[in-house]
Amino acid sequence: MSAWLVYLKTMMEMAPAIKRAAVISTDGEVWASSQGDNGFRVNNDELIKFASLFNDIENVSSHGADLEAVHYVVPKVENNLMFGKRPNGGFFASKAQLVILIAVFDGENQVVDDVRKVVERMAQNLIDVGF
Repeated sequence: MSAWLVYLKTMMEMAPAIKRAAVISTDGEVWASSQGDNGFRVNNDELIKFASLFNDIENVSSHGADLEAVHYVVPKVENNLMFGKRPNGGFFASKAQLVILIAVFDGENQVVDDVRKVVERMAQNLIDVGF
């Protein structure tokens, strides 16, 4: 198992509401993604467009974001953090220097804070080591 897959597995274990996850480059190339029943289901064009949202993150809330062929309302963006919402779930994505960490989760409001904290912590770890 690659180090990136171990990283994703650790993140998913820390926040069990995370069902699918990926590490992508800032230009949308997949470095690692969850596999099997929890496989991250995106195509290259979608990831390229998603990654580019971080270039103009302040305006993402006005049009939302698409991930895994699902359109998400994006009620919150901060610096390099994006929160996408849909009924009973959503995603958090955080941009480091070289990568974007994405976590898609299921659950109501009570899991949102847990997922956010884990994604932010894992992204900060990547920033701290130069990723």
